[in-house]
Amino acid sequence: ESLSLTEARVPFSTLLSNLASWDIHPPLYYVLLHGWVALAGASAPVLRLPSVLFGTACVPLLYLVGRRLVGPRAALLAAALGAASPFWVGHSDEARMYPLYLFASLAALWALLRAAERRDPGGWIAYGLITGVSLYTHYFAILMIPVHLTYLLAIRAPRRVFYAWAAAGGMAALTFVPWLLFLASRRGGLSGIGSL
Repeated sequence: ESLSLTEARVPFSTLLSNLASWDIHPPLYYVLLHGWVALAGASAPVLRLPSVLFGTACVPLLYLVGRRLVGPRAALLAAALGAASPFWVGHSDEARMYPLYLFASLAALWALLRAAERRDPGGWIAYGLITGVSLYTHYFAILMIPVHLTYLLAIRAPRRVFYAWAAAGGMAALTFVPWLLFLASRRGGLSGIGSL
């Protein structure tokens, strides 16, 4: 939390430089926290409020994902277990990016389920954008991509769905390119990114 507060208080350009040169996290959470601290102050409750809100918003989002995957009863149970999870509650009470990462990952999964079901271009665009946002929350968000592919394979999605998924994934990757280029410029080239 002290690292989050330190990053939230520095000037914006310094924040991005710090994240690219010595911190190991993508910028979205810190940028949001930077703006939040400028508006609301930096007391412990205020600093933790974004995490509380994102952690709380994950409960209904988990229900929506579960309802699409397994039905309303199992989704309700999953949401209740999530809401009572000590690990989830603990992270939702800290000024760190993990609740935002969970929220963005669940939102990307929900968008995938919806796009695969409806098969409209707008749904795939939403999926690509939300997946791109999730990449800006934590580098581990990239691990959700194979999970999404596995889901499509498990439901035996038609070939056109895989093409749409690949195009949306390409869009997500393109949204992340500016950060990768910035990282490369601050870390001495593309080889410096590998040290993350």
